[in-house]
Amino acid sequence: MNLKTQFLTFFIIIFGSNQLFAQNLFSNGDFENYTTCPTTLGQVNNVIGIESCTVTPDYYNASCGFLTNSPGAEGAYCSMNAQANIPSGDGFIGFFGGMFNNTSYQFESFILTLDQQTVAGQNYEIDFEMFTVDRPFGPCYKKLVGNCMDFGFLFFNSSNPVTCLTNPFYPIASPPYPTPSVSINCSAISVGNWGHQSMTYTADGVYDRVLVYFYPNANSGTAACSGKTGHFYMDNLCIKPAGGTCSTCNYSIDAGPDQSVCQGETVTLNGSSGGVQSHTWTSSGDGTFDNNTLINAVYTPGQNDIANGSVILTLTSDIPATPCMQVSDELIVTIIPGTVPVIDDITPLCSASPNVTLSANPAGGIWSGTGIVNSSNGEFSPAQAGTGTWEITYTTGACGGSDVTQIEVHQEYTLNAGNDTSICANQLFICTATETGNPTINWSTSGDGSFDNPALLNATYTPGQNDLTNGTVLLTISTIAPGNACPQVSAQITLTITPETTAILTVPNEICETSDPIPFQSDTPGGSWIGTGVVDSQQGVFDPAIAGPGLWTINYMLTGVSCFNQASTVIRVDAQKNTGFNYTDEKYCLPGSNPVPVITGDQGGIFSMNNNGNIDPSTGEISLHNTETGVYVISYTFDGECQDSATDTIEICEEYDLQIPNVFTPNNDFVNDVFQLQFAGIKKMSCTILNRWGNVVFSSDFHHLEFMSELIIWDGHTENNKKATEGVYFYRIVATDVGDLLHTYEGFLTLMR
Repeated sequence: MNLKTQFLTFFIIIFGSNQLFAQNLFSNGDFENYTTCPTTLGQVNNVIGIESCTVTPDYYNASCGFLTNSPGAEGAYCSMNAQANIPSGDGFIGFFGGMFNNTSYQFESFILTLDQQTVAGQNYEIDFEMFTVDRPFGPCYKKLVGNCMDFGFLFFNSSNPVTCLTNPFYPIASPPYPTPSVSINCSAISVGNWGHQSMTYTADGVYDRVLVYFYPNANSGTAACSGKTGHFYMDNLCIKPAGGTCSTCNYSIDAGPDQSVCQGETVTLNGSSGGVQSHTWTSSGDGTFDNNTLINAVYTPGQNDIANGSVILTLTSDIPATPCMQVSDELIVTIIPGTVPVIDDITPLCSASPNVTLSANPAGGIWSGTGIVNSSNGEFSPAQAGTGTWEITYTTGACGGSDVTQIEVHQEYTLNAGNDTSICANQLFICTATETGNPTINWSTSGDGSFDNPALLNATYTPGQNDLTNGTVLLTISTIAPGNACPQVSAQITLTITPETTAILTVPNEICETSDPIPFQSDTPGGSWIGTGVVDSQQGVFDPAIAGPGLWTINYMLTGVSCFNQASTVIRVDAQKNTGFNYTDEKYCLPGSNPVPVITGDQGGIFSMNNNGNIDPSTGEISLHNTETGVYVISYTFDGECQDSATDTIEICEEYDLQIPNVFTPNNDFVNDVFQLQFAGIKKMSCTILNRWGNVVFSSDFHHLEFMSELIIWDGHTENNKKATEGVYFYRIVATDVGDLLHTYEGFLTLMR
């Protein structure tokens, strides 16, 4: 490690000949060290080693850029343009104290963490610089707090801490803290100028923390104290053993020991510092840092560094805001060149091959990797490595280079085609070969059959015609592995093919579900019949009533016969048909709508009509206009195994028609003077006419109309022979046609005069 000149020069001045009492107990007396730059008031907790205990003691920067310049406010100090008079550094602490209404007081305080614990019985000196300005408060404007409040230091231990209070106002009779360890009367503090203050303290115990605060003195609570306030600032605080020297320069820097690395490696630095806010690494060469502001930065040497064989790295502190000097330290990194070995080529090996000895130039290096059983001579075992591609590394020298190669080890193949076996002539053969080594394989045949996929271990083989004629065939499985270091292998099986035995079944194709049970027959007796509806499996008796309608597969099984081909047949059981149907009326007269039957049974039958009646055979619709009048019988029939039929009788009568007007004008102009009907095929009718209140104004029956075509119904007079008023009337007409069928008509009639 190089000498750290600036560091040693700096600390020789501090320590001198009495190192025991050289350093003050609080390392941040100038309040220069902070975690985050202050931007607003109330940020005392940003300062390292200080914490606020009541209200918000403020951290000030000498620039006062973030403070207001209003006289009497927190920026009053800045408005006095006295920044240049700050004792040292660029930061200081400000806080407030005062008395109010003779009953309560306000104060701010903070806690310091000591770098060293106090020693019981040891004398200590407390030095600091203090500055104050007047501050108005409410209706009162007094000078300083004067002798109404004192300024003090209370030493305590973190194991028995004081309780921080957040309420800014406290009753005079109930102070929040006990009597201070040491204090100074505030009247001794000058106004408008920085002034040096000093006091002594004999420790009565072991303490590691101290509370700095205002507290009311014996004069508190008097009228003279009411309304007195003050704004105070503190800097350059020193708590030291008596006779010691206050130190405000705490910077130290150490770059760490010199290092040696191999060419191609990076350098991980391990520096250290004390009291330094920031630091920077620099290089005398052309290398690069991952982050040159990190104490443990990583340095990558450049080409010039490697060519020169070394490089100097320097760690430098930031420029302090105190009278202290910037410090730095350096280390030397030595770069050791390495050799670059080359491994000789290695051909692929079989897993069953004997061990081989690898070679490289230069010799004498170390071998490593899967399968290396001797790291000195490079002996490689294919069996120990196993199948795969293995990475082998060869390294030479303390800073030697290395070379990497790969060795392919191929799996030794084995094949087993399976046992010789036999199949029936109507069967396919599924191969059951096994292997080791996961080779690519191919099946081949001595016959004329074919494989569905000859590359599969369980390929399916379909015998050819020659295979069936010969009765046997030889099947061979072989490995295919071009370039594999292991030898190829094959295996065979003999497949015997046995002719089939067949059976002819005698079974009806179709039967009705209401038919009697029937027996099935086979030209090869002795088998068993299986299927829905079979009630005797040995005799083959089939009951259609049990099976029910549908298509049923019947199988015939024959045991004890080699390669018997199972026989199957299908029998159809038809459902018994229901031919229920009817026409809604017994008579249909022209010119009515064509009658269509209502089918209450099964659909799909055939309709027919006697005496050349015109009927649709699929729907049963009768064409009245194409059929003569008379009585007809209609049949609905199903053919097939389940035959059935039904009939219905209807009469087709003469033509029938009725025309009813909806307005008439009984004004004796001989045009449309009466309510008159036009009709045909009617032998009698009745007519009733009601007014809008539901009263009958006309009612009459008419008979013997068979040979008439028109009839005057109403002349517009009521039953008492009075003229009916104009308006809308309701009519109801019931007509009986020549076939004695009733027809009812209802509607509205308008009478206009």
